[in-house]
Amino acid sequence: MATARPIRRSDLEPLHEVYSSMVESIPHHPAVIEAQFSKELLTYSHTDVVPCVDEGAGAALVVERGGKPVALALTALLAKDHSWDSLKAGTGVLRLLLAPPDAQDEALAVIEAAKAHLRAEGAESLLALHYILGPGFHNTGCAMLPATWPWLGHWLYLSGFRAKGSEIRFRRPMDDRPDSLELPAEGELRVYRGEYGWPGESEFRDTKHLFIDDRDAAQCHNAFAGYYVDGAGRDLVHTEWLGVGEDFRGRGLGRAMLRQGLVRAWDEGARVATLTTAGKNFRAQALYVSEGYVQTDTMWDFELAAE
Repeated sequence: MATARPIRRSDLEPLHEVYSSMVESIPHHPAVIEAQFSKELLTYSHTDVVPCVDEGAGAALVVERGGKPVALALTALLAKDHSWDSLKAGTGVLRLLLAPPDAQDEALAVIEAAKAHLRAEGAESLLALHYILGPGFHNTGCAMLPATWPWLGHWLYLSGFRAKGSEIRFRRPMDDRPDSLELPAEGELRVYRGEYGWPGESEFRDTKHLFIDDRDAAQCHNAFAGYYVDGAGRDLVHTEWLGVGEDFRGRGLGRAMLRQGLVRAWDEGARVATLTTAGKNFRAQALYVSEGYVQTDTMWDFELAAE
């Protein structure tokens, strides 16, 4: 079997070529230039996870073929619990995996090297391709396996991983300005730009919270494509979070907040809207379909089966 080694600066250009060839198959994914890829490859899309990660326990491993890297694995080890249920202290994560369809031997080698590294660092359980642990430029901040990369899923299965959860990606073209819906008269809509960023501050983020009786009743967090990919601008808006507090559900606030976000995005130049929701969240999926969204992808994360 091929041998894995730590990443080198000279690997970034050929790895960008691998990534670019792979990402062409992801529906509507903007091209990522080499400079951004090289700068952000080892970063996290959701910066709130950084304080929970053991900085000294992560690894970036590659396997070569013909003198060039063709397979990449990034790993992380959680030192503290994160608010995402599955991210507990002691969890090791293979957070990004790249390899073209003809690189099975190299991919299997880098997966096994990543597993061995995480176990040596004391990982108590292993996950792969968790949503929030990849670089921000990739798939609007989602590191899960897209349906167009099935060979990686097959190789993860060969390495002992099993599918754990799924997310559905939806897309809505906006040919006309969406109609806004009225919010409750007693509510106060607060719109934040820059000073209230989640997970980070940016001119390309648009965050709205509806307060009722001084309680945070509903939220809609949007980000334009330029937040993820340099130069992508505002043609596309991605809803990262749409939520309604438990005590305020059943009043149409989710739909109204979604529309508020779409109207504001339209006014700033967006003509396409996307979002992602859990594969088992059929209530949310029904809402999005009724609002004109169409499913474009199913994405998966994985956990290592008991050995």
